[in-house]
Amino acid sequence: MKYRMRKQIISIFIIETLWLMTVPRAWGQSLPPSYDLRDHGRVTAVRKQKEGTCWAHGIMATLESNLLTTGVWAEMKEKELPNLAEYHLDWWNGFNRHNNDDLSPPTGDGLMVHQGGNYRVSSAYLARGEGAIYYPDANNDSETDDNWYHKAPARDDPNYHLYYVRDIEWFTAEPNLSNIDTIKEVIVNKGAIATCYHHGAYIFDYVQYQSAEQEELPNHSVAIIGWDDSKVTPAPLPGAWLAKNSWGTIWGELGYFWISYYDKWCGQEPEMGAVSFQNVEPMVYDQIYYHDYHGWRDTKTDISEAFNAFTAGGNQLLKGVSFYTAQDNVNYTVKIYDRFEGGQLLDELAARSGTIQYTGFHTIDLDTRVILAENDEFYVYLYLSKGGHAFDRTAQIPVLLKGEEEPLTVVKSSAYPGESYYYNGSAWEDLYGFDFADPNWGVWDRTANFCIKALAVSKPIIIKLIERPAEMELSDTAPKVQVEIKPGVENLEPNSVVLWHRYDEGAFTSIAMTSEGNDFYGATLPTVDWGDKGEFYIRAQGNQGGIVNLPENSPSNVFTFFVGETRIIFADNFEEDQGWAAENLGASSGDWQRGVPVNDPLWSYDPHSDSDGSGRCFLTQNETGNTDVDDGAVRLTAPRIDMSFG
Repeated sequence: MKYRMRKQIISIFIIETLWLMTVPRAWGQSLPPSYDLRDHGRVTAVRKQKEGTCWAHGIMATLESNLLTTGVWAEMKEKELPNLAEYHLDWWNGFNRHNNDDLSPPTGDGLMVHQGGNYRVSSAYLARGEGAIYYPDANNDSETDDNWYHKAPARDDPNYHLYYVRDIEWFTAEPNLSNIDTIKEVIVNKGAIATCYHHGAYIFDYVQYQSAEQEELPNHSVAIIGWDDSKVTPAPLPGAWLAKNSWGTIWGELGYFWISYYDKWCGQEPEMGAVSFQNVEPMVYDQIYYHDYHGWRDTKTDISEAFNAFTAGGNQLLKGVSFYTAQDNVNYTVKIYDRFEGGQLLDELAARSGTIQYTGFHTIDLDTRVILAENDEFYVYLYLSKGGHAFDRTAQIPVLLKGEEEPLTVVKSSAYPGESYYYNGSAWEDLYGFDFADPNWGVWDRTANFCIKALAVSKPIIIKLIERPAEMELSDTAPKVQVEIKPGVENLEPNSVVLWHRYDEGAFTSIAMTSEGNDFYGATLPTVDWGDKGEFYIRAQGNQGGIVNLPENSPSNVFTFFVGETRIIFADNFEEDQGWAAENLGASSGDWQRGVPVNDPLWSYDPHSDSDGSGRCFLTQNETGNTDVDDGAVRLTAPRIDMSFG
């Protein structure tokens, strides 16, 4: 394999880490013949999975890419690139022997931990609000990143950074590729897409192609990060997807490879061929009400109306609902009712209608405030114009790991009377009493619930940080803090928004935040000086006395920034020799060399050019032909860098 060391400026930053990200292109613009999300700073590092966890790695790769694509990660001021917890999903997805809330006790039945899953399994976990989770303790500096692999992490922890996936959409390119541009548009505008293929005899020189006539089922998950319409593959016609694998950088082209547009499964398998996890955002909901613990397992196609009944767990504001659509271009109507009596839904509290373009999971915000009191019964009604209603039931679970001859694992669901109802054309019927045609491997009756969820917040008011000091501020500046405050269970008490701050661990002092219109409030911190450590938090009050701090648990937990400046300690564009040392550690070929890339058109691993266009870079054996590093290793060592800031 040929490696190159791109030209780069090596900078030492006192506090802040910077990421380069380009803005997604507008929908409807012409698509380029080739595209690579890496060129736009929207792909995270290649991981190296343990056992059968490819599905968890493929999914988290797409969520991480979406966070970079939308800019949400940058807004959150996290201290590193996204690195979401694959092994929390692996342990706590709810389908395995470690935990299934629909069983009592919840252990001992279902899938084996670390031994496969799929995208509907992950969708159930994400829709319930169990994840996705970012937590530094889940990660380490290795590609395996396996801190949580060997032992189950805590299911919940107040220190977890929890992210919610608002939308999950399923696509197929279609056998004639009539829908391929839709998938490309989604990659450009939403980030990487999860896919599947059969890894085995159909991959050569890191190019995958399984023809439609070959029968092997998909057994591996990866993330599509780009494409090349002219890429030659074993398929009759050119064109291939660029995919990110989870087998480390030692595999493939530094962890990446190609899959033909005409592969049997990639972009084609209805449930796993092309799945986009979109609009990932920090979790804002305090409680998600649901009866479908295992999510979309089947579809009742002969109905258009259904509802779920819930009981409020506290004084809350109902913010939204979520559900699945089983076809594209579905009109929906959501309604919230206060009563279900005499077979009728009564006292409508809110309604929302619209159209959903693509099949999948969707979150819809309510535009009418619905306040729930503890133990209130409420009812979430959903009309869908076509495709029927998704529901959970006991099911056999296909996973991206099983061999061709192995039987599918049965995962049991549970249901109770009075939870889910459907309209039969003349009256409401309880889904609990529906008489399924049970298969020979299990019982479906009295295990089904519709996939209709309610999303609620318990906070008196909802504070969102909009603008804050950079993690490293320049001296002699006065940083701005801005928040957006929305009503929760209460309305905001006027003149109650306060910014508390201190420098260098002195006493906290307060600044009143003033209204800037449209629910925004702002304040300016005092001028900062070199070496200062700044800490701050925001406090506001609801009109019934409820207090909300941001961040939670402040002042024990606060926002922090430092004051300093960026200094470039070492810079090298490799046009001059600054003392890099190349060593051969037993390799028969592939020595490090500084030069202009030869760009051999007959060797696909050759770099086309250096990264900044000035000419030279370091490469391994800069010659035409196969010049991989073979039979050993080579090492390139940087010159001594003075870190004394003298």
